Amino acid sequence: MVSRIKTYVGCYDENLGGGIPEGHAVLLAGAPGTMKSSLAYSILYNNSKREGRRTLFISLEQSKDSLEDQMESLQMERKEVKDSLAILDLATMRIKIGNLRGETMMNMLKMYVESIRRSFDYDMLVLDSLDALQVLADFEDFKMEYFKLFKWLRGLDVTSILISELPYPSPDVGFHFDDLKGDKKSFLADGIIHLTMDQTSPIETQRRIRCVKMRGTEHETGYFAFEFDTGNFSATRAVT
Repeated sequence: MVSRIKTYVGCYDENLGGGIPEGHAVLLAGAPGTMKSSLAYSILYNNSKREGRRTLFISLEQSKDSLEDQMESLQMERKEVKDSLAILDLATMRIKIGNLRGETMMNMLKMYVESIRRSFDYDMLVLDSLDALQVLADFEDFKMEYFKLFKWLRGLDVTSILISELPYPSPDVGFHFDDLKGDKKSFLADGIIHLTMDQTSPIETQRRIRCVKMRGTEHETGYFAFEFDTGNFSATRAVT
């Protein structure tokens, strides 16, 4: 039986066969404002707090202080996971060292991630984000670089969540994940979770979550309303 990582999104893990299979590399994709980073951090936070798992959040865009302040405002208190959730602040580090790019940036990322593993044996990580890494590492052959990245992550023997930015949909056209069929990252991932901000009336929008794929899992493929309240995410079947 496959061991699974709970997302701790209320009423949603049951639609993922119990959660994300251990060892999977999952793409968490969505437009700005869909709470990608917050959901990814919440998955680590709850697995650290409730399951005692050691986890690692790698930030390429946001400083550690800024990230912690943001998550504290969402009632995810740092003191609850201070010994089990580590934050690798590459955003601040690369500024202090110098604006590293290209292969040097990739080597630094791998060096720190592997070094932390030796002293802090985490089994889950989040990379925020693939888009920032692509820019900083100056990927030329996207397909090959992503192939090597996913191969390296799987070699770490961890469950990984990789955040990816999608364009914000125009009100008259909208956005569907099928638009990403040619995306270089999507076919490499073991799973894809898509977050959207859908217009439900002329003046209202609703956040939604959908599991596009999850290898080795019988899962729901439809959209669920995705809500956050009093420190917790939840999902209910979306209605038009």
